[in-house]
Amino acid sequence: MNPALSLMGDARNRITSFDDKTGVLVTEAGVTLEDFLKMFLPRGWFPPVTPETKFVTLAGLMTADAQGKKHHGHGSLGIT
Repeated sequence: MNPALSLMGDARNRITSFDDKTGVLVTEAGVTLEDFLKMFLPRGWFPPVTPETKFVTLAGLMTADAQGKKHHGHGSLGIT
């Protein structure tokens, strides 16, 4: 990693709200996919599209319009 070219966004890593009926999740930018999986997988929630790593922020996934497993049928994890 080159500190001059890197921006770390993991300081803002709080989940602010979640609606268990609709699945709408509101988070700060630094919440990682790993954080999400630890909290929501036991509750039966899993994103329809996942990258090949859990070490990425949800904001990074949306910003990059991440594609991963099942993207051919479910699309990407873009901002909606």
